[in-house]
Amino acid sequence: MVELAANIWADGPSSDPYEPDKAQIREWGTWIEGIITAFTSNGGLVYSSKAAMEADLAHAEKTMAWVIGDPVAANNGVYGKVGASGTGSWTRRSDLPFSFIVANDAGAGTPVAIQATTAIPISGSALVWMEVAETNTGSPVTVAFNGGAALTIKTNSGNDVAVGGLTAGMIVMGIVSGSTFRLVSDQASSAVLAACEAARDAAMSAVPNQFPATRAALKAINTATHTAAYLREAGREGQFVWRTGDFSALIAADPREGIYIKADAVATTAGAWVRQGLWAVQGGYAEWFGAVADYDETDGSGTDNDDAINAALALLPRVFLAGGYYRTADTVELGPYRSLVYQFGAQSMPVGDTDYFRLNTRACIVPRNLPRRHVINSMITQCELSGGVLANPSAAESYTASSAGRLANYRIMDFTNQDASGATRATQRLLSIAVKGSRGASVEGVSIRTTRANGNFVSDAADTDFGNQCDIGFLGENAFFGSLKKSVITWAFRDAAVLLVTDDVTGDAPDYHPQTDRFFISECLIEGHCGFAVRGPDRVRISAVTTTTIRVKWFKSHRFAQTGSIYADGSSYTYSSLTYDAGTQELVFGGLSADPVAAGVAVGDELIRTEDTRTFGSGGVSVNNSFIRSISHPSLNARPC
Repeated sequence: MVELAANIWADGPSSDPYEPDKAQIREWGTWIEGIITAFTSNGGLVYSSKAAMEADLAHAEKTMAWVIGDPVAANNGVYGKVGASGTGSWTRRSDLPFSFIVANDAGAGTPVAIQATTAIPISGSALVWMEVAETNTGSPVTVAFNGGAALTIKTNSGNDVAVGGLTAGMIVMGIVSGSTFRLVSDQASSAVLAACEAARDAAMSAVPNQFPATRAALKAINTATHTAAYLREAGREGQFVWRTGDFSALIAADPREGIYIKADAVATTAGAWVRQGLWAVQGGYAEWFGAVADYDETDGSGTDNDDAINAALALLPRVFLAGGYYRTADTVELGPYRSLVYQFGAQSMPVGDTDYFRLNTRACIVPRNLPRRHVINSMITQCELSGGVLANPSAAESYTASSAGRLANYRIMDFTNQDASGATRATQRLLSIAVKGSRGASVEGVSIRTTRANGNFVSDAADTDFGNQCDIGFLGENAFFGSLKKSVITWAFRDAAVLLVTDDVTGDAPDYHPQTDRFFISECLIEGHCGFAVRGPDRVRISAVTTTTIRVKWFKSHRFAQTGSIYADGSSYTYSSLTYDAGTQELVFGGLSADPVAAGVAVGDELIRTEDTRTFGSGGVSVNNSFIRSISHPSLNARPC
């Protein structure tokens, strides 16, 4: 027996459908033709309708008859005679033995309601071959054969055909199954893909969470239908939830949109997108606020990150840096009990090792041409009257020559311009500071490093402005219980790599005594023109006293106002005048509010500005397992000290 039609025209896998073998088709067709010949040669009967057949009973029992062309498709088929000639009836035995029927879609219908005709009646056991006349513009699609009932076209998997799934000129094959025409061939793959994408979009719109690629896309989400979104913007990734309420103050406090984001169509007084997580307790990343570690040491370029880091520090208790080199153009300021952290710790970069820069992913702040805008309000000078300036016994050595005289003396740092004139006090020196910390502030694992003007980290004696990048690496101002841990603060800081000072003017509240007591340094590398310094307000010795005046020796860094208040031998005195005695080179405080002699004030006693008396100083500073040294550069000679 020849191969069955079901095997010859088998579908095969959808990715690689079978192609029927022509030899098998010819063999199968010859077999069918033989059956038909045998049928007709043995008195087989063919009728155009079932009614015509039933009207003709003059045939012996078991006579075979075919009905072809009956308008009722189910009436067509192979019948057998029951009963003697002239009596009995015809009984349907099977479908017509046509396994393959060609249908013609001449375009008489519509793209979604196909009208097709066949030369042979359609049956459920026949495979129908049809060329589509028009691309379907909708779904579902129906087909009616020979004016019969409309059959819904279904894909091989039983789904409605997608829009565009049947294209003009496309060949489809299928079988009639009840009220449907089931395709054994596939619909157009592009339409399937489009349908899949549409289903994906519908599914995503049906679930509560959205996945915007940018903050702009997040802001555009309809908050009436979606209240959760995962932001996919690089560096700012995270889950956001829509919260109702008045968020106007919080949004105003977060202009860089790290935590709170306004929706385009909703007022800030009505709600906001709020980042989820434990950031209020555990902290979060500066990258959420736009920080980018893209510093290029070949030319000094990169994103200025001070605004982003400061924005994060304003809202988060702990700010983490993801890693890399962060260029800054101004001071990073840590408020009370704020922390700047790189969780993997810092490492020192050997001078001249440029490969180390490229391979190391530590978090390093790179201050570039910071503005000098900070001042130290306490009267902190070089103490020239009490040994603050000493001749360098090695000043003649060759290694000091490049300092252009800067190393001729050892000097304590001075935060004035040393320009006092008579009773007119010295002006405050403006300072550039890379990182500034206050009470309880800490830096952990984060490096701070200066650069050459051209951007790289390699020292060159020919540079004239290496030190212009930054005066102070880390300033702890009233940094009571602050800390530096596992940090590298190194190279050409013009004044100090790390400086701790007390300053009453910047105290937190009237009842808070400014202090840098109990500041902790652990496992750090600290290098600068002065590696590490701790300074409190200056005191001066009384040189003369009367019932109405107190005198001190004049010095070029004095910061006494024309009128004010001083503290001497345990008592406070206001004064109404400050004059300069050129003959004795003394400052004279006159118009005192009380008699200092009667109070026991004597020559040699200490005098201090009243605004400097409330500081508790810097006792208890602890340094453990750290390396600290002075490291200078010729370009530092331009800064007086």
